Amino acid sequence: MRLKQRFRQPGVEEIVARFHRDRHHLTVQRTHDGSLTNDAAFPVPTLLRSSGLGTWQHTQAQTYTLSFRFFRYNADGSFAAMRRVAQTLVVNGDQYNSVDRFQDFDLNNNPLPTTGCNIENAVRVQ
Repeated sequence: MRLKQRFRQPGVEEIVARFHRDRHHLTVQRTHDGSLTNDAAFPVPTLLRSSGLGTWQHTQAQTYTLSFRFFRYNADGSFAAMRRVAQTLVVNGDQYNSVDRFQDFDLNNNPLPTTGCNIENAVRVQ
């Protein structure tokens, strides 16, 4: 079944994505109530992170929005930041393209200067 047909239905997607020049693997679980969890594995050294928790919704045609947050940790396991991500993705067959914006926050929920955006191209592998 094609991704755009499956994406409207809750379930678990395993995805290989590429942003910048790096590939990473994602597991995203979307539920019927609009909540989601996600996890990511990167082949290059990066800050450790927790699983992400958030929401998803179908906005129009093949377009979806996702909003989630996760914790980032330093190499010694100490707290580095809480990252909030707002993502818009457009599904096309077994692939999707997305743009996300992120902002990091400290333990007191104050914004940190770490902000940015990613452009992601992904293929559903399961």
